[in-house]
Amino acid sequence: MNKTIITSIGFILFIMGVIAIVLSLVGLQLSILAPLENLGGGLAFLLKIVITLVGVIIVYVANTETEQ
Repeated sequence: MNKTIITSIGFILFIMGVIAIVLSLVGLQLSILAPLENLGGGLAFLLKIVITLVGVIIVYVANTETEQ
């Protein structure tokens, strides 16, 4: 896959996770992540943190040069 596409996917996951966490602090939710709220508040919050961290990891790995 193209490095730019992978970085974009990671960045979108990161931004979506951060926005979801901030919105959950004020009692709102992203409609695309609404099914997470059915799992319970604590688990939904944990999964939002995981989404954010996975986004950061994807961006880091995509921008790391590999030795050939």
